[in-house]
Amino acid sequence: FMGEYEFQPIFDEDGLLEKYVTLIRDISERRTLEMRYKAVFDETNAAISIKSGGRFVMVNRRFAEDFGKTVEDFAGKRVHEVLAGEPLLDLESVEKEVLATGEGCEWERTILGQNRKCRHELTKTFSVFDPLLNANLVCSVATDVTEIRRAEEDLRRSQRFAKAAERRLWGALDA
Repeated sequence: FMGEYEFQPIFDEDGLLEKYVTLIRDISERRTLEMRYKAVFDETNAAISIKSGGRFVMVNRRFAEDFGKTVEDFAGKRVHEVLAGEPLLDLESVEKEVLATGEGCEWERTILGQNRKCRHELTKTFSVFDPLLNANLVCSVATDVTEIRRAEEDLRRSQRFAKAAERRLWGALDA
């Protein structure tokens, strides 16, 4: 049983503390769901960051590992405080626009990974709304599409090679 406890003071008619009443709420189901969401958040191959007011609220393990850091390195910090010297696009202006409009955006970029190899990422940035429908968090989810881009380039190369071979064949047949 997981509980959330709240102590309420009870006062007599003279305003003196008479006793406390303890309220207990069963939050077992909520905690189980939170643990499941956290497991998905941490184990996904996508790099995820959540920010508020330009500061990191949460990042997942993949995001931190992409920069050779720990999840804890990001807590409460701004991008430039943690990733000084990293070649990053102006994320703060993107995030401000997303918060102002409430509309997400998607882009692809090539970045230098921790191992100094180029990597292609497809990133989606969107607002997270509170129960009153105020956009107060910005979430970014980046998926590594490097292998897809390599396969596309290999296919284009093969197509060029096949066309060149076809032209040579036709040229030999015409002679």
